[in-house]
Amino acid sequence: MKFGGIEVARILGIQLRLDWSWFVVLLLLTWTFATFDFPLRAPGLEPSAYWLLGFSAALLLFVSVLIHELAHAVAARRRGIPVERITLFIFGGMAHLEDEPRTWRIEFWMAIVGPVTSLLLGFLFLWAGTLPAGGLDLQAEEPQEVLAQLGPLPTLLLWLGPVNIILAVFNLVPGFPLDGGRIARELALLVVAADDRKLLSPHAVRADRPVQRGGSGSGGLRLLLPREVDVGVDGGIAARQLREPAERAAQGVEADRAGGDAGVRALGHDEAAPGDLAG
Repeated sequence: MKFGGIEVARILGIQLRLDWSWFVVLLLLTWTFATFDFPLRAPGLEPSAYWLLGFSAALLLFVSVLIHELAHAVAARRRGIPVERITLFIFGGMAHLEDEPRTWRIEFWMAIVGPVTSLLLGFLFLWAGTLPAGGLDLQAEEPQEVLAQLGPLPTLLLWLGPVNIILAVFNLVPGFPLDGGRIARELALLVVAADDRKLLSPHAVRADRPVQRGGSGSGGLRLLLPREVDVGVDGGIAARQLREPAERAAQGVEADRAGGDAGVRALGHDEAAPGDLAG
């Protein structure tokens, strides 16, 4: 997939880019959270407070995705694989690697660190959000009544916690190039006692296609929206976004077999390369 957008910062020497689609989804999420979600979670606030909560939630969601991708990038660099940039776009983030990991062990640890980081973030946010619980009526019959007693900050933290846990679980789905697809491939290499990760790349792509097709009916973004909202996100787009780098991975492996690494290196600068990690 091709990415446009702008460079906004460098973190640990890694370029951070925001695709143009990121700005669209930031506005969409802010509007949704401010007008539907947080008025239900924290009734009685001023409209400006809901807009501030909505914008903070949307921004912190992508900060969480960025931390997830930074975990991938740091793990890759510690194992000698340069990371060119991280791109945030409408369906999440992607760490762009300049080389492919050469053993299953390296790719396994690079892939699993992302979901683990999201899980840790989720539990951290949940813990921080429940700190004021000592002053709450936890015997209320309706959970919504307990949430209504919280202030804006705990409400925001208790939203971010489950969202990060959902992101971690979603990324463990065995669909290439999601983290789960890479983890499944490396575990398969472990089972067959093979250390050449190229052996399973085309097979991983083919086995993953039912998972990609399964996403055609619903957009991943809708997991984060209340049931009352139907934003009409086309999950087929998301499936294609995931399928393109997966198929390029297979093409790169075939080219690598035929003529060394030239096939992998020939990929365009702004396209997802086989080593890219989608989070």
